Amino acid sequence: MPNYDLLATRGMLLPPRADANPAVALYWTGDTSTDPTAVANWSESDGGGDASDTPDSNDSVSFTGSGNNDCTLTEDEEWGTVDIASGYTATLDLNDHDLTLGNGQDFTAAGGGTVDCGSGTISLTNGSFDNSQQTTWTHGGGKVAMGGVGTLTSPNTTVLGALEILSGATVTCADSTGMQGALDVDGEFLIASGKLAQVSTSNGKTSIGSAGRLGGDGTLRIDAWAAGSGITSFAAGGTIDVAELQLARPNAAAEFAVGTYSSTRVVVYNWTDAGYTLTLSATPGSGYVFSGDLEFENTNAGASSAITIANDTNDPDLTLQGDVIWTPTAGTLTYTAGTGTVTFSGASDQDIDFGGSTIEDVIVDKSAGTLTFSADCDPASITQTAGAIHVTNGLTITVPGNAVFHDDLIGDGGSFDLDVSGTNVAHDCTITNVHSIGTVLDATDNCIDGGGNVNVNFGVAATTTSRLSPLGVAMTSAA
Repeated sequence: MPNYDLLATRGMLLPPRADANPAVALYWTGDTSTDPTAVANWSESDGGGDASDTPDSNDSVSFTGSGNNDCTLTEDEEWGTVDIASGYTATLDLNDHDLTLGNGQDFTAAGGGTVDCGSGTISLTNGSFDNSQQTTWTHGGGKVAMGGVGTLTSPNTTVLGALEILSGATVTCADSTGMQGALDVDGEFLIASGKLAQVSTSNGKTSIGSAGRLGGDGTLRIDAWAAGSGITSFAAGGTIDVAELQLARPNAAAEFAVGTYSSTRVVVYNWTDAGYTLTLSATPGSGYVFSGDLEFENTNAGASSAITIANDTNDPDLTLQGDVIWTPTAGTLTYTAGTGTVTFSGASDQDIDFGGSTIEDVIVDKSAGTLTFSADCDPASITQTAGAIHVTNGLTITVPGNAVFHDDLIGDGGSFDLDVSGTNVAHDCTITNVHSIGTVLDATDNCIDGGGNVNVNFGVAATTTSRLSPLGVAMTSAA
């Protein structure tokens, strides 16, 4: 039975009401002007006659070769799906106005002409954005804002301006993408495996909100060559766990906010013949946590190619839970220590290579696994509370301050030199292949001599060799 409305005041039955705004497919013609608010510039068929109305958020909007005339917005617009076909070689100009698509609608730009965003914003909710086939994309400082669940397909050849991932959104970056504006993440932005999303230029500021997440199996590059760029805000509760995070070409005045960086690999990276300086911040009562590997890499052989890690500027505290990798493939790398601390606290084996640098006070506090120094290193001091320290054969660990050991200290594959200038003491641990060339290592508190040690005092009770007397009784020699 039809669903009639009852008009109580007149006692009459009326037929069902029609949808006031049914979805319509509209095609741009531009027959009379460039103004999309003029009905005469639209058709309800490709190449057909005039439409009965202009587009709204329910209508699909198409730009084809049949209406190959410029379209310039004169006010903010709400359209449905937007499809710019390859035959459209004219210009769609937002003219600094905003274009908002209806819920579930997509934006696809594959035209042979130009899309000029100006300073306008293209907004989508539960829709996909794809400008991968557009011949010319002029972002002009504009922005793409995405909410709900959607996909971004925007290759580096059609660089976006700013990108905003709205609260509650989950947006997958399906192609390698370039942004020459701010990246604001209040929802989830997931970079697909094998893809690189790059934020660059002087406007390249990245911020992570309290519910924001930069994730996925791909790579995010923050190309922070300009002052004021970088990761400028990292709110408590936000997450950065994209597989690889590159802090590239850091300007000394770029910003990298304090927080927990949970990427499998974070790399400070330069590939150009120029010098850059990474300046980390100092926030009282907190510090940087790198859950995965931290790598310093320079790949350019030019005379000016350099990266300096200038921790002496703000004296940050670092907590490192993965490997430290020093990769001066070409050019130079310099680590300048501050007065903060470096804490090694990974729950598995960690390999540490600072390239022979002087570093801050070191704290070793590992719940599991071994910390291995695989290159010379000069910590200001060492405090080992938990987790074995291994040092590769032939290396030198120079400590101008104090060293206190509470777990095993072992030379891997042979001996290493331990040059401590201050207090040098060990408690309740096994010591093997340690040549203490500075202050004598005091190992009298319940330590075990694993052999191969020089200038280590185990006290009269310690033993280094064992043999049988003629009567078959074990005899020992004091250390």
